[in-house]
Amino acid sequence: MIKLSIFAGPLESANLHNRLAWLDLAYHEVKPYASYKACLFQSGQGCSPTVLLRSYPRWSSSIWDLMARVISVCLNVQGKEEGQDLEVLPEPIGGGKAIAFADEISATVEHHAGGKVTRIRTVCTMSIKRGRKKGSYIASLTDNMGQSFDGIEVVYRPSVFQPALLVAKVACQHLHGDSTKLPSRPLLVLPRPQSEKGYNWICVHAVREPAKSGFLRWLSESKIPLITSDLYGEVVDADYYAQFLTESL
Repeated sequence: MIKLSIFAGPLESANLHNRLAWLDLAYHEVKPYASYKACLFQSGQGCSPTVLLRSYPRWSSSIWDLMARVISVCLNVQGKEEGQDLEVLPEPIGGGKAIAFADEISATVEHHAGGKVTRIRTVCTMSIKRGRKKGSYIASLTDNMGQSFDGIEVVYRPSVFQPALLVAKVACQHLHGDSTKLPSRPLLVLPRPQSEKGYNWICVHAVREPAKSGFLRWLSESKIPLITSDLYGEVVDADYYAQFLTESL
C-alpha cells in the first residue's frame, strides 16, 4: 500500500497530531497497466468515497504523477456530475479577495509492504512554504528516483484551503511546468530486448527511470543475478521484465 500524508508545518515536526490529510492507495489489479483503489481523508471534511484509477502504466513516471491523478479523482468524485471526467485537476474552491492560506505544509509518500511484519519505506517528500506574494507558494521535493528539486513556484488562492490540492498543483508544476492541469499520461516503459546466441536479453542499465531502479530492486529481492554479456554489459532474460511488471509491489 502507498500512503500519502500531509502535515501542517515542516517535515521535521510531522506527526499524527498535525496531519491535515492522508491518501491510502492500493492495487486493485496488478499488471503492466494497473488499476488502483484509493480514498482521501481531509481533516474537517471527512473521507472521500473509494475511487478507482484504471489502466495506469506502472513504473512509468515519478510517483508524484500518480499522486496528482489520484488526488484529483478523489476530490472530483465528491461533486461528480454525470459524464464528468474525474482525472482532471480540480479548480480551487472560491478565490475572491479574502483567501485561505497556510504558512507551511509538508508531505510524505510511504510504501507499506505487507507480510507478517509491515515494513514502511519513505519513497519521497515535499515541503511547501508561503511566498511573498499573495497566494504564492514555493516548494521543494524529492522523488522516487532519488532526485531533489527546489524552487517550484505555484499560485493557489482558494477561499477553502485544500492541502491535497496544493500538493497536486506542486506535483503538476514540477512534472510539466503547469500547475493548472495534469500532464499527459506517461507511456509504459518497454525496453527493446537484445538478441545474443539465441537468448533475448534486457540491458538493465539501458532501462529508463523510474523502471530501472524498480527493476533492479525487484531483481535483488527475487535473488535473480545479473549476467555480463560481451555485447551488452549487464543483462537478464527478457522474460524477467514482463514478470517484474506483473509481480512487483
